[in-house]
Amino acid sequence: MSKRELVARYGSMINDDDAKIIGPELERLAKEGRCDPDAIVKEASRKKSPLNPYFEWDDSEAACRWRKQEARILSRSVEVIVDGKRVPLLINVRITMENPMDPESTFEVRTYNTPDQIRHDSEKVESVIEDAKRDFLRMGRKYQQYLEMFAEFRDEYGQLFKLIEDLEQPELIGV
Repeated sequence: MSKRELVARYGSMINDDDAKIIGPELERLAKEGRCDPDAIVKEASRKKSPLNPYFEWDDSEAACRWRKQEARILSRSVEVIVDGKRVPLLINVRITMENPMDPESTFEVRTYNTPDQIRHDSEKVESVIEDAKRDFLRMGRKYQQYLEMFAEFRDEYGQLFKLIEDLEQPELIGV
């Protein structure tokens, strides 16, 4: 039998220890044929459920967090047609800021900018490029397993995944 270990997905909000708690519960729900968001929330709402601590149960705090998520969704929802091409009205940019309380340290903030604002700021252009690279690498990790599991997937996307792998080796792409 294959060795099996539950771990956190790259970039998720949980760590590997959390994955070992959450994973068996999600697998149990899936085996019972009821692993959808409603069923997961219902299960987690039981105070003794191992999933309970991973949810915000203060309705006011949960509402505030959801409104921020709605703002993110809205900011990605509008495009502009310029010369017949659709472009996003706003682009999410990660900016590194100096900590005013401690000039030796920095922190990251996410802001929404128009393409013109980004185009005229080399730091923002670099941030967009780095975000794209991170997204490609995340996608590569997410779907890498399919290359090994399904020959059809490997035949269709193998070359694309080779290019994504090369992103992790900057000397191969001239960075």
